[in-house]
Amino acid sequence: MSQPIENILPKYFAGEATQHEQEMVNHWHEENPELFVSYSKTFRADFFETKSFSKKELPFAVRERTFQKSILLKIAAVFAGLMLVSALLYFYTQSLDIHYLNTTSMVQHIILPDGSEVFLDKHAALQYKKDFFGNFNRKVIVSGRAFFHVFRDPSHPFTVQAGILNVKVLGTRFTVNRMAVKTQVVLAHGKVLIRSTKISHAVILQNPGDQIIIRNNGCEKENNIKASLYASWMNKKIYFNKCTVKEVVDMLNDSYNLKISIHNRKFLSKKLFGSAPSDDPELIVEALSQILHTEIHTK
Repeated sequence: MSQPIENILPKYFAGEATQHEQEMVNHWHEENPELFVSYSKTFRADFFETKSFSKKELPFAVRERTFQKSILLKIAAVFAGLMLVSALLYFYTQSLDIHYLNTTSMVQHIILPDGSEVFLDKHAALQYKKDFFGNFNRKVIVSGRAFFHVFRDPSHPFTVQAGILNVKVLGTRFTVNRMAVKTQVVLAHGKVLIRSTKISHAVILQNPGDQIIIRNNGCEKENNIKASLYASWMNKKIYFNKCTVKEVVDMLNDSYNLKISIHNRKFLSKKLFGSAPSDDPELIVEALSQILHTEIHTK
């Protein structure tokens, strides 16, 4: 029984066909010239370049391939190292910056990694950094108004950066209010050190109610105020409790960046009672105007 031509062709092109098989292929070739060429290209195609070498060349070829493999392994190791470094940097930078932005109408309570507490007013923002291992360097950046209750750690001073102003503390309670054109610090308890490129020397606040306000052109005010009045924003209400009109006007000017002027100076010593929403200074001004029966100008 004769074999199918498809079984003979591989042996024919490999040079292993018998004489009878060669004659069968030659006869088939004459009848199917185009198909023979197609089969020939298929069986003779060199998809990979091969290079023969003698046994004498074998050690050199082995060494060459070993050298090439070594180079490839080194390149792969460098590439893997770069990928690892890139991955570490990516995760490091992803965990480096922690941001808070109070978009609510309520005061936001934040506990920092060291146990310190921050109370963010609405629209205020807080930022700090942690390293890859989660360590907190006790340095924060604030925008807007925030009250700090700092955990005491003498070996790691706590620092608040608020625009042009830097507050350094060990353990204390205070308010930092960074506004558009000025920054205010009011001490509630303890001691803080204030530094700024806009003032020639450092300022220490060490008595409850000590306040400093710094503008871009220097120090605007350094005085002592009624701390409870200036901290009333945390309760969303201002409780006047026998405050004078002057104290309330100063608080509005200092903490809300208003410029209120009352022409009749005798009204400034008048005592006030009751309360008002702390987040609506214009309403307070209107209430003062009605209480005093006088026009109050704001800028």
